[in-house]
Amino acid sequence: MKPILSLLGMLLLVLLPDARVHAEEKIDPELWQRALKIHHDAVVVDTHYDTPMLMLEGGLDVGHRSDRSDVDFIRMREGGVGAAFFAAYSPNGSDLKNPSRKVLEMIDEVYQQVERYPDLASMAFSADGIAEIHRRGKLAILLGIENGGAIEGSLRLLRDFQRLGVRYVTLTHN
Repeated sequence: MKPILSLLGMLLLVLLPDARVHAEEKIDPELWQRALKIHHDAVVVDTHYDTPMLMLEGGLDVGHRSDRSDVDFIRMREGGVGAAFFAAYSPNGSDLKNPSRKVLEMIDEVYQQVERYPDLASMAFSADGIAEIHRRGKLAILLGIENGGAIEGSLRLLRDFQRLGVRYVTLTHN
C-alpha cells in the first residue's frame, strides 16, 4: 500500500502546481481584492513561531526584514498576520538542572525587541489585548513555551511564566 501512496503523492506534487497556475489565470481581480481586504481586516493569529531562539542565539532582529528567517515584523504585516505566539523553546536535553533559564532569556529577548519597535508591535496578554493592539494598527505578540520541562515541576515557576505573559505550554517537544 505504501508504494501506491507514494505514487499518488508524487502525482499530486506534479499536478497541483499546474492546477494552481490555471486557477490563477481565472481569478476575478475584484473578488481577489475583496478577499484581501477581508484577510487584512481580520485578526489573523499565528499560533507558533520558533523565532525566539533565533532572536536570542542567532542575533535575529525582527524589526527588520532578514534573510536568516521567514519571520519578522515587516513580513508579518505584509502577510496580514495580526497576532503571533512566539514559542520559547527548552530542548529536552539542555541544562537539566535549570531548563527555565534559557526560556526566561528568550522571553526577555522577545520583550526587548518588541519594546525596541513600539510603532510595529506590542505585547498582548488576552483576546481583548489582541483586538486593541490590532485597532492601533500594530502586531500583537504573545508568548508560549515549547516543552513543559522549563516549569521544572514548580507551580511557582508556572505562575511566574503566566505573569510574564506566557499563554500556553506544550507538555513536551518530541
